[in-house]
Amino acid sequence: MRRIRGNTSDEADRSAGNMDGDTACRTAGRTAGKRVGATVSRAAARWASWRARLAAAGADRGDVPGWVMVTVMTAALVVAIATLATPALQTLFTSAIEQVTGIGGN
Repeated sequence: MRRIRGNTSDEADRSAGNMDGDTACRTAGRTAGKRVGATVSRAAARWASWRARLAAAGADRGDVPGWVMVTVMTAALVVAIATLATPALQTLFTSAIEQVTGIGGN
């Protein structure tokens, strides 16, 4: 903080216990730092608690690559069956519609 010569109000404020701008900023920074530290501490405690609960419960989270493989294989089977069955299903559908409506031309 820059001081102007002959200004005694600043000295009077300090002697009365008032803080100058720099001191107020430092105090606010410490207070904010304590709040951030407390928040980080709570988050770390929650994380540790969660990990402990998982370990205590024998938390088998599953085999993710295995589930991915099952999903991909299922999709491949659906595509393969659809590719093979589409012509037969189209023929079946067409003949059923022709029998019901009689519009087929045969």
